[in-house]
Amino acid sequence: MITKKYLELYTKYINGHLNVNGVLLQPLGFDYSNVMVFEITNPNDVSYSYSALRGFANESMQLFQKLLGVEKEVRTLIQSPTDDESLYINEELLTKIKNYLKTVKVLKVGAHEIHIKPVNATIKIIENDLVIKNYVKPLKTFLFTQNKGRGESKIEFTVKSYQSFQKQSKYDESDYFYSNIDEILEGEIALVDNEWMVEYVKTEFIGF
Repeated sequence: MITKKYLELYTKYINGHLNVNGVLLQPLGFDYSNVMVFEITNPNDVSYSYSALRGFANESMQLFQKLLGVEKEVRTLIQSPTDDESLYINEELLTKIKNYLKTVKVLKVGAHEIHIKPVNATIKIIENDLVIKNYVKPLKTFLFTQNKGRGESKIEFTVKSYQSFQKQSKYDESDYFYSNIDEILEGEIALVDNEWMVEYVKTEFIGF
């Protein structure tokens, strides 16, 4: 009875549903473990992730409980009536991302330079971060030295040096080589909520 009344009051509080940049979240009620379940409808074909939507749902319920004077752990579950996709990228945004990645042809770290050919890209949510993996084929690599200047280097050696750079910080690579990805994703709050999520690109070298 309490949960039913809570659902009625909360649904009225949000005017029937939450609207996250065009993605609608309809509260269905509590499941057996006392988690509020929301169902997605996406009439405008907006890119989304369950991670971002869950953040908005949690915040909404926390504000509602504050009004009620209730202190209770907020737990939410997002589900879709049509599929089990926890991540959806519409065709327009996917094309923008892939076209941008194709413009990145050279990676430079310290004395190392790698010329690459983009092959494919994937997008996943990993530990609540939006991770874009740019799969590339290394074509040529170069090394700068004081004595010889710029000269060709072994691809395997240079790729390993670059991978060591990647391990230092998963975000630096985006800042240095893929900085425009933030602009492309700006405003896509149903996909990546920058209040608590981060997007970044990771280069994956095919064959290494």
